[in-house]
Amino acid sequence: MQQIIIGGAAGLSTTAARYPHLQGGSVNANTTGSGQVVSVAGVFSGLRIRLSAAPGTSKSYTFRLVKNGVNTDIVVVISGTDTTGIDSAHTASVVAGDYLWLSCTPSGTPDAADYSSSIVFTGDSALVMGAPRNGTGSYDTNYVALMCASAYVTSSETIHRQVIPTNGTIGSLYVRTHAAITSGQTLTFTLRVNGVDSALTCTIPNSGQTANDTTHGVSVSAGDIVTLKMVGTPSGAGRPAVFPTWGVTFVPDIAGESILMNNPSGSMHQTNVEYNCPSSKSQIAWGVTESNYYQLANDCKVGKFHVLLSATPQADNSYTLTIRDDGADTSVAVTISDTDTTGNNTADVAVVAAGSVLSVKSNPNTTTPRVSVAYWGFAMNPVVTRPTDAVARVSSIRHICRPGFCRMQVGLGDLGFDVDVAEATVRKALDTAINIYGGVGEEPYGPKAPVSKPAEPPAMDRMIEEERRLREAGAEAYRRQYTGMQLPPPQFEEIRQFPGPPKPKTLWQKITPWKEERGETFLSEVKERWRAITPWKEEVGETFGGEVVERIESMRKWIGGLFK
Repeated sequence: MQQIIIGGAAGLSTTAARYPHLQGGSVNANTTGSGQVVSVAGVFSGLRIRLSAAPGTSKSYTFRLVKNGVNTDIVVVISGTDTTGIDSAHTASVVAGDYLWLSCTPSGTPDAADYSSSIVFTGDSALVMGAPRNGTGSYDTNYVALMCASAYVTSSETIHRQVIPTNGTIGSLYVRTHAAITSGQTLTFTLRVNGVDSALTCTIPNSGQTANDTTHGVSVSAGDIVTLKMVGTPSGAGRPAVFPTWGVTFVPDIAGESILMNNPSGSMHQTNVEYNCPSSKSQIAWGVTESNYYQLANDCKVGKFHVLLSATPQADNSYTLTIRDDGADTSVAVTISDTDTTGNNTADVAVVAAGSVLSVKSNPNTTTPRVSVAYWGFAMNPVVTRPTDAVARVSSIRHICRPGFCRMQVGLGDLGFDVDVAEATVRKALDTAINIYGGVGEEPYGPKAPVSKPAEPPAMDRMIEEERRLREAGAEAYRRQYTGMQLPPPQFEEIRQFPGPPKPKTLWQKITPWKEERGETFLSEVKERWRAITPWKEEVGETFGGEVVERIESMRKWIGGLFK
């Protein structure tokens, strides 16, 4: 499956390197808390960056994906008057346990800018990653949001709640600390669902730095609340004091879905419209400047928006939370009123284009709703690009034919399809494409002029029969070769002395002993097959199948000319 991982943050440095998180996004001055752990093998590609302001003449920002502390080939340079960039040429493979971040290096003291990012991950499941702002040394039991970037680790679980937007399974917990824990200490990580410990847990042992649980999977349903708990031993002053990072997999019940979750810091305003990030970033407070909260998207659909409030709005009051696309409301909105604390919108879906930025808007619909903190989650699906009027044109048709085998390859721009045809169809095609015993059979495009069998003197009959027998044996030799069968020695010797291939007309005449009552051709059959599998209609009234039929008709005439 493919997953779009989004991020973004304010305040890139114009003079020094910074290290944003890959998922969620937050600008860090060092790499200690920047890494996020990958929990399944896969490939990253298509890094996109969007800046709030251009760097300026002879100035630039360079963004690069870093794996395990080493630069990958994925890089985006934005310079001059540009504000966007994409690396569509390079990829980076990862395995479970690798840890990643972005690096951003300014050149020439560029103009100040905020950034937003997206990158495509292709793997067996979706990634949920996290990294806190502070370490684990303050409390014996620590809680943090499951999906986060620079979130605070605290002793209270409530502020770290996040809402699962769609059914699925969470598993493959991988954890890592910035340094090995001290001898005699342990640190245990546990996924919590609806305030209860789950079976997904692992412990970094004495003097260790990593751990994982790939055995357990925890089923979650839309509306469930998740957090991550960390417990260090021994308790008190001797507890571990490290910066942890982690990752889990999310396997959706509906193929292709991934999840985005957030738990902003502080409550929504009771009178003002305010904004926040769609995906967890630093647990930042709501604000009125929407661009501070942008996170970059790719071609995708968003929906299944689930929201939890910390308090009811009270009677005759409500809050509406809306997913925004490039500064405009989408139809994906949830209103929570009166005595409710939860709400969802599973009906509406917004289609988001590559390069657009997402945000979430909070709107108090009355003047006095109760002060409340919002937690949410929504689902995202990459949009699969279908052939359009530009790419659905047939770019090539190629036939690969041998006795007993034929494959037709149809090229559609950079897309390709194969049609394999059974041996019986090939035999019929060879016999009816040019019927040397009475002309060409009827076709839907009208009858063709008959092709007569050339007259042959009776004295040549015996020679022709011998030639036919040898050529049939040659065809059988090729057929057996491609099916892995071996010829007996006498027949092999006879083939070894085979005089060589004749002209196409003679070859097809002599190796074609099959006759069919129906006057159909191989190309006609292919036309019928392509008509049956035509799924797309184009606005101009043409069909993909029609394009293929036109090309096949031209090829049919060309092939027929070979035998005249």
